[in-house]
Amino acid sequence: MINFPVVIMKTDKGQISLEFMLTYGWVVLIIILATVVVWQMSLFNLGGEIRPGYSGFWGLIPTAGDFKFSSGELTLPITNEIGRSVNITSVSVKFQGVTRSQTGNWYMPAGSSETFTISGFDAISPGSRFDMFVIINYTDTSLNEDFVCSGWIWGNSE
Repeated sequence: MINFPVVIMKTDKGQISLEFMLTYGWVVLIIILATVVVWQMSLFNLGGEIRPGYSGFWGLIPTAGDFKFSSGELTLPITNEIGRSVNITSVSVKFQGVTRSQTGNWYMPAGSSETFTISGFDAISPGSRFDMFVIINYTDTSLNEDFVCSGWIWGNSE
């Protein structure tokens, strides 16, 4: 009579299941976190509107919630955050390849605001997104030197 060795197979189903859940649990958690971050950055725009904003300016800052674009006219409030008085000599705006300017001599003490209205652009439908490049030329009154401040503004037309 031949004796065969008896092999007892142990199955570690519990450990395999736990490893599976941990591995895929981390993957699902990372996907959820990435989705929340992208959603908070407004890249998932389910409502169709974007928050007005600006980028690139220093010293002379547009007020993000207050600028408006309607019927081809931009209303742009600018605040002097330089800390010294300035004279704004021109504000130029480029939109859809068209540049319009408003020139003059506006004295702005530190911390004050001035609203500029620039018209002559093509109108876009209400609720449409706009992106505009703004160039502000000014003279620092304490240094008596000319400077340029520029950046982008965006929002929805009204």
